[in-house]
Amino acid sequence: MEAPGRSPPLLSAAALLLSSLALLQSSRPAPASAADWPAQVSLRELSVLAANLANSSVTPPAIAPAAVTARALADGAVTPPKLADGAVTLRALDPRLLALLSQRGAAVCGDVSEDGSPARGEGYASRRVATGEYALSFSGAARAPVVLAVAQSYGVCYVIGGAPADRSVRVKCLSDLLGSSPVSANTRFSFVAFAVD
Repeated sequence: MEAPGRSPPLLSAAALLLSSLALLQSSRPAPASAADWPAQVSLRELSVLAANLANSSVTPPAIAPAAVTARALADGAVTPPKLADGAVTLRALDPRLLALLSQRGAAVCGDVSEDGSPARGEGYASRRVATGEYALSFSGAARAPVVLAVAQSYGVCYVIGGAPADRSVRVKCLSDLLGSSPVSANTRFSFVAFAVD
């Protein structure tokens, strides 16, 4: 409880900030344009806190274009623990992002037919090298890819262990998973590959 006659510290700080801003505005002419504002304004002692901002006062339309850039953020300022749940979702990202990643070879998606020929997708070549075994090779920037393969029928497909060759991997597909001895099977499968350098 505050002593009678004393303002709470937050109100005192806010009053001091407002009076300082009023003094600054009255002591110099208003800038003609945004270019006349100083390049950097510093606020001392945490005078702007999330608790002091009105709800919805900082929204994408309220932020100047290019105001938040990697150069403007301090190292470690944006990390997963500091992001709100749901702040970064596929829906929130530019819908052209996956297309851009695919064009640059950073992400490649596709379907491979039972005979090993590419059924859908770009940026890769495929061929069957043995019963149930396929070779995938990637063009562009997909060096040392991380690949996830999924069978499109009863069975399982997976990337054969070990370090992948530069821009290529082998995928193995098996059937008869309920029995004690799965067998290699020619299987149509889908995959997604991400470049890791």
